[in-house]
Amino acid sequence: MAGKRDDDAGLLFGDLIADRSTEYVPRPWLVQDIERALPDGSTRIVLVTGEPGAGKTSLLAGLARAHPEWQHYFIRKDSRTALVGSDLQSFLLTIGHQLARTWPELFEPQRLEVTVEQHIGVVEAGARAVGIRIDDLRASPFQRTAALRVEQDILQVSGSALGVEIGTATVEPRLLEPAVLAHLALIGPAQVLLSDAPDERIVILVDALDEGAHGPGATLLDWLATGPELPANVRVVVSSRPHPALDRLREARAGSVAEIAIDPLSPQVRDDLLTYADRELASVTAAKALRAQGRDPVAFARTLVQQSSGNFLYLAMYLRALRQAIEEGDAPLAARMMSADTVPGGLPGLYTFFVETARADLERLGVFDISDPLTPTDLVTPAWEGAAQPLLGVLAVAREPMTPEQLRTLTGVRVWPRAVRTVLGRIRWLLSVRDGRYAFYHSSVAQFLTDPQVSREHPDWGIAEQEWHERIVRHYRAGAQSWADVDWSAVDRYGLAHLAHHLVQCRSAIAAEVPELVCPGLRLAGRAAFGSDRHFTRVVETAAEHLVDAAPTASDTPTMLFLATMRRQLRRATSMAAPAVYGLLARLGRVDEAMARLSAMAPSEHQMAALLEVHRHTAHPVHRAAVRELLGEAASAAPLVTHDFARGYMEEAARTLAPHDLRLALHLWERAQHGSTDPRPTRSSVRRPTRPTPGTRSSTSHG
Repeated sequence: MAGKRDDDAGLLFGDLIADRSTEYVPRPWLVQDIERALPDGSTRIVLVTGEPGAGKTSLLAGLARAHPEWQHYFIRKDSRTALVGSDLQSFLLTIGHQLARTWPELFEPQRLEVTVEQHIGVVEAGARAVGIRIDDLRASPFQRTAALRVEQDILQVSGSALGVEIGTATVEPRLLEPAVLAHLALIGPAQVLLSDAPDERIVILVDALDEGAHGPGATLLDWLATGPELPANVRVVVSSRPHPALDRLREARAGSVAEIAIDPLSPQVRDDLLTYADRELASVTAAKALRAQGRDPVAFARTLVQQSSGNFLYLAMYLRALRQAIEEGDAPLAARMMSADTVPGGLPGLYTFFVETARADLERLGVFDISDPLTPTDLVTPAWEGAAQPLLGVLAVAREPMTPEQLRTLTGVRVWPRAVRTVLGRIRWLLSVRDGRYAFYHSSVAQFLTDPQVSREHPDWGIAEQEWHERIVRHYRAGAQSWADVDWSAVDRYGLAHLAHHLVQCRSAIAAEVPELVCPGLRLAGRAAFGSDRHFTRVVETAAEHLVDAAPTASDTPTMLFLATMRRQLRRATSMAAPAVYGLLARLGRVDEAMARLSAMAPSEHQMAALLEVHRHTAHPVHRAAVRELLGEAASAAPLVTHDFARGYMEEAARTLAPHDLRLALHLWERAQHGSTDPRPTRSSVRRPTRPTPGTRSSTSHG
């Protein structure tokens, strides 16, 4: 059974893989080490460790490009910008849907059919007759779970008769227990593959494992360390910075973890760095500028590699700043950087150079005008202290890229928007800009600026991390008496998604307020903004995790019970808006909201119909591609049904995807016309036959 995967699979990471693969320096020695570890029968996890900037993300992106049949999960775009959640549920859902796309036959409905026939004479007053009682039904997000059929033959009913009684039905896939979701997404399909094709292997690439080491709720690292043993045909290749939390994995999985450490001083790393530097300096513009300064490009490349201390990030940021200086005609800065001797070695030295250069530049500007003076003399503020320092503070703790206006609002700087853009331009070497949103180029920038040692050595620009978490919290509290009194409808999407994280990073007395965020106002605002309870669920998990970490006392028992009750309510929640509603959201430009809701749904004809509506009313090509990606996953994994409406949705999905992925479209068309092409028989039905007798017959069927 060969794994099948189209070129657009995993579109969620498509841009990252394409970008990193374009810049990727082939590292055959490292790839060979990884590929040698995979066939070992005792190995389940290949752990690749390296310092920030060692090239781990690019390495895994290159592997994903070279092995499109492998699954992949990148927690961060650039170790700062989140692509997906670092929580276990996000990982399992993403990998499950990728597997359903790669091997759809593993997710064909291997359903358990339960049929109950009852023959009852009289149900007396106060009595109950129940055909099937299910205390907790867990619906798979990747396939139809079961077929339940009840046939009841009852002569007289004075009490009550129920065909199927379900206590709790979990249909929101993110709210499934991790053990259940892990079986549905990975372990179960892997066991089917192992049985049908023992020589096939599922390989999963996971970048930045350390990012989720201390997140709320169940973490991916915890699951890899203490969760169920992975089937013999599963290999997980994970990258991580050296982190104490990795010891849990090493100890718990001793004998099944193969570790590969990237040594920055090794000859192989030096050769890789030289290849990268030579390529970047080979452009006509760079070579011409270097020769004009009396520098040979080849010799200059070797000098930079020596200063980089084996770090790809050092080279990438140095050469990017040099290229910008040359292209923008900043001759003094270009000359300083081309001398190389004036720029310190190592990442901390490079960051110090960039910050000090920006500070000197802004201090030469002097002051900015105040946009809203508080007094007649409150007219100007120093460019560095009044604007640049606050902007660096918010950027250091921000959870996602921000627009200049967001930064201006959260910092509370009282300067004109133009001044904010000026500051961002002066610190551009530290930043990444995409779609008008700013973030640090790499998380090591924030770690450097918030390092207590840096604050002691450079008190003028070192950042007190906790202070900026509290400033952001104070902004969203906005003077309200309690969190329940906050006007949540006025809170922006960033606050709704990330306030809980900032709150638990504050001083203990303030962080203790995090359970108060679990209030109706925040939940309603979150649903209005994102279309689901996904972010509110994370708030509940963050509050519960913080309470446990703080060593709760008896007085905390009511709060713990409240959070447990809320989590159960969320588990029972579901959303089944009509497909046209999602189309309307797309027409209003709210495609992200529609996709957030639809991504949380189990594959079904309802999800297909809604995705087709969204695609029909979406104009932006990137958004349309994302909708098609989810549509392909939904149509591949949705249960096969026979009625014309469902067949029509499948056919329309095939026509929609055909111009972009003909192979998948043909597969879906065949599903629509003839059903599953999987030759494996379905499991035997579980039946409870009884002798038929005359009487009134009712039939109830649930799928």
